[in-house]
Amino acid sequence: MLRINVVHGKLTKDVDAFGKQDPYVKITYMGTPYKTRVHENGGKNPVWNQAFDIRVGSISDDMLFEVKDDDVVGAKLIGQATIKASSFCINGGVRDYFTFTDTKGKSVG
Repeated sequence: MLRINVVHGKLTKDVDAFGKQDPYVKITYMGTPYKTRVHENGGKNPVWNQAFDIRVGSISDDMLFEVKDDDVVGAKLIGQATIKASSFCINGGVRDYFTFTDTKGKSVG
């Protein structure tokens, strides 16, 4: 079992044209989605403080992390990162930031 704590984000991109974006994180592992709550008006500095217990089959498996902006007309992708499960299994856990990129490969935080 792997526990992932999604604490907060330091984003450099805002995809909302009006007001502040309402970000959330979606983790997909082996086709199963895990989603944080939406931080309404979280803008570029959202806070989630949510933990997920994920049963990992192999630490060499990839996990897809997406930061999205919740919107009335649907979610917009802010950025994403593919991270190996093994990245979270170092010295009893990792407290670090991971770089997310948009669809053009540009860093968004």
